Amino acid sequence: MLDKLRKKIVYINVLLVSLVLIGTFSVICFNSYNSSKDEFLLSLKMENKADLFNQGSAIEEIPEIIGGTKNHRQDDKPRYTVSYVRLIVSNGIVISTSENNATIDNDLLNKSLKQILNSENESDVIFSLGVAYAKKSFSDGTMSIVLADSQMLSDILFRTILTCVFLYIAALAVIIMISIWLSSIAVKPVETAWKQQKQFISDASHELKTPLTVILANNNILNSHKEETIDSQIRWIESTRDEAEHMKGLIDRMLTLAKSDEEKYVPNITQFSLSELAQGNALYFESAAYEKGISLVTNCYDDIFVNSDKEMVSRIINILLDNAVKYGFQGTDLTISVSGGSCPELLVTNICESISDDDIKHLFDRFYRTDKARGKNGYGLGLSIAKAHAEALKLGLDVNCQGNKITFTLKFKR
Repeated sequence: MLDKLRKKIVYINVLLVSLVLIGTFSVICFNSYNSSKDEFLLSLKMENKADLFNQGSAIEEIPEIIGGTKNHRQDDKPRYTVSYVRLIVSNGIVISTSENNATIDNDLLNKSLKQILNSENESDVIFSLGVAYAKKSFSDGTMSIVLADSQMLSDILFRTILTCVFLYIAALAVIIMISIWLSSIAVKPVETAWKQQKQFISDASHELKTPLTVILANNNILNSHKEETIDSQIRWIESTRDEAEHMKGLIDRMLTLAKSDEEKYVPNITQFSLSELAQGNALYFESAAYEKGISLVTNCYDDIFVNSDKEMVSRIINILLDNAVKYGFQGTDLTISVSGGSCPELLVTNICESISDDDIKHLFDRFYRTDKARGKNGYGLGLSIAKAHAEALKLGLDVNCQGNKITFTLKFKR
């Protein structure tokens, strides 16, 4: 699926850029051809004017052929050196012909002359015949026409198109390489999400499979001893209840994560004492910590106030404390402390099994556990929920591990 997505991104990029390049090069070719055509026709007009001057014509309108003056300027030089045939026409009949390195057969001359006389343009290109012309009518009824082969314009257009094609191929090759590189970058978040989704489904299936297996096994045992009393089979019933409660807790946490993903939570921001909240939450875990042989220490004596969602912050603290009690070593201290300053912080520190740098990176991932055996100490979702709550409140939640000492830090903003 990801390979198809990459290819689609490349195809779309190449297609869009190709359309832009084709449009751009088409405009370049069109403008280049029109510019060359205008210059070519202007050259014909200037050649017509110069030729008439050189012949010493007495026609008064000669200087007006291209809006010039009677004094022909030396800087009025044509851009193109054109080989042409000049015709003097009177009443539709050619009365004089002169050639300048060009010849024209009678059939092409007659076809060209017919279209030129019927045209209102003083200069133009007759594409069907492959000739260009410039003409000027005078008051005595005569007309000066300069005819030239328009192959030069076709050659210029061909060279322009060929250059654009080479540039297009080169640009396309660069765009393809860039698109492949960009597609890899663009697909990375999707690839990560896809892997996380697959991992989530795999882990959720694993977590649900165990209690379901136990429930079915207990049910089979009960069915096989129908004559027994409930008291004699109470351990299987209690085991089924425990597994059902475990599964319910897992599903509830999965739903909490699903809601945090789909809904944009609007926090209820109020000012409250973080120190008081931390001390209150710590009380709930004193008995659990005592049973585990862990000393719960609170350093929340300074009254530190923050602006946030009190209920959600309380959930985060509970998750961090619950995690610390579950994985803390017996006979060690679990410390919860609050510090003030420009950015108030809540820190939960405990002593547990050392966590590798690779595990630290994934500690907030869903269902991720450092104990690969997947014990039943928890669901592997608590820290993910805490991280989701912190992000919803725009708080920082970081973890730091030094040997066996692990510290979770919840950072607030003033």
